[in-house]
Amino acid sequence: EAERNAFHAKLDEYLAMPDVRPNDRINWNFAKGQLFDKSKEYDKAFAHYLEAGRLKEKGQNRLETIADADGNAPDSSTKLRAEHDDRHHRHYEASQRAFTPEFFESRAEAGNPSRRPIFVVGVPRSGTTLLEQSLASHPSMACAGELPEISAVAARCDTLTESQGGYPGAIASIPMETLTSFGNEYLAQLYRVSSTAERVVDKMPGNLIHVGLIHTLFPNASIVRIRRDPRDVCVSALKNHLDYPLCNLEKTAKFCVACDQLTELWNDILPGRVLQLNYEELVTDLEANVRKLLEHCELEWDDNCLTFYRTERNVRTPSRWQVRKPAYSSSIGAWKRYASSLTHLDAILGPASD
Repeated sequence: EAERNAFHAKLDEYLAMPDVRPNDRINWNFAKGQLFDKSKEYDKAFAHYLEAGRLKEKGQNRLETIADADGNAPDSSTKLRAEHDDRHHRHYEASQRAFTPEFFESRAEAGNPSRRPIFVVGVPRSGTTLLEQSLASHPSMACAGELPEISAVAARCDTLTESQGGYPGAIASIPMETLTSFGNEYLAQLYRVSSTAERVVDKMPGNLIHVGLIHTLFPNASIVRIRRDPRDVCVSALKNHLDYPLCNLEKTAKFCVACDQLTELWNDILPGRVLQLNYEELVTDLEANVRKLLEHCELEWDDNCLTFYRTERNVRTPSRWQVRKPAYSSSIGAWKRYASSLTHLDAILGPASD
């Protein structure tokens, strides 16, 4: 108790200093939050997490509006930041128009028949690393981590169709051979990850918005989305020092809603194409859900997928310590500790929080 009080006093002293580097102020607020968490003073803890997130967002906005050393204007990341809140809505509407049965029929020959890729998609802090670790424990599997290649392909599609309105709305104007070459380049990247594994997992959560493109390039690839209670996602993202928009509670909530809407869209356009698993069900009934996962990926059962925590590999996400332990359910409903600070999210999440 005395040691904790002394640590609180020292952090208060630091936070009261006028000239402090932004990153130090962010880290000290996180430290205060963790101290209050340990003493179960959750309202105080969350106030410091919110302040750390606010400072982090402010700092990232400031950095992205500074011109470079040659006096040039900021790069396109600034524009993307300004458009982020609206991006998923626009992408949803454009995907709805572009990815029709007629489009997929007309581009059937463009797709590579390879079954090698497995895409794990969703929202950060929703359980994607747990799924990846379970798959990594299968003898037929290699893991590539979070590859940027599909997003890079989407950016190239956007450039090619800029005069027609951009990707995804104008994807039908891209020649079939160009799409085929994009798919071949991606597969070449997977062979650089492993030249021997039968299947390779790409765990880039944001690939959820590109499911239509993925299906076009790889009609036989497996796609799995894991969903977690968005309130737990919001709290976990804030507490784990993640970058924009996940350092902003309200924007994370909107992101979760957008991902649910996109999943519904893909289910409408491509029924059965995306397997959705729920984090809460996965950790409470691991075997049943891993069986669903392996069946969807057309993999033989292997007991090692249940003892994923014994699999040695390099994990680079904030979940790296969790996947070294057996599945546990203590994180379910962790948001309830901070419920009094989350009531305003109900208006954003609506039925998504049920």
